[in-house]
Amino acid sequence: MIKLIPTKSQWKKWTLPTKISVIGTVIGVLSFGTYAIEKTYNMYAKIENPPPKNFLYGTWEANEIEEGIEVTILWHLKKDGTTTYEFIRHSTIPYQLRQKYMFIKQSKSSWYYNDGLIYEKTTQVTYVESKYNRKAKYYEARSIIHAIDKNTFELTIVDNDNLESRGNKRVYKRVIAED
Repeated sequence: MIKLIPTKSQWKKWTLPTKISVIGTVIGVLSFGTYAIEKTYNMYAKIENPPPKNFLYGTWEANEIEEGIEVTILWHLKKDGTTTYEFIRHSTIPYQLRQKYMFIKQSKSSWYYNDGLIYEKTTQVTYVESKYNRKAKYYEARSIIHAIDKNTFELTIVDNDNLESRGNKRVYKRVIAED
């Protein structure tokens, strides 16, 4: 069996650089653990004044960097519980003209919303053009919605298929309202 904590005699035999390395590693692990607990607590803290579900119906737009490419994300949230995304290059092109330009990725999902959290489950993802040439895959996602005003909200990613994006924030602006 491997012992992680050295005995007093083992500790005395170690060189100073080894002792400093061990102490640094312990401090690093404790710091990371504290950070992870704090980050988790803040993400799951009660969401103050979450917007109502009907606030989300419609088409929303965010300008982001995805896979190193500047894109416009169009997010269509429908009353029937379905949603689609379009990741489009050329973020400066007006919405009405975007149909003519190549998009990077499309996805279709189902969604539901509860107390400021939106939950999604993809049913289809199509990568038309991607830096990594990834194949279609399915995933689940959970994000916090914070309304800024009646036509803008901030989304904070809690869980999705990309560990690096957890905690990231996106600001969406309403393009089209759905009645």
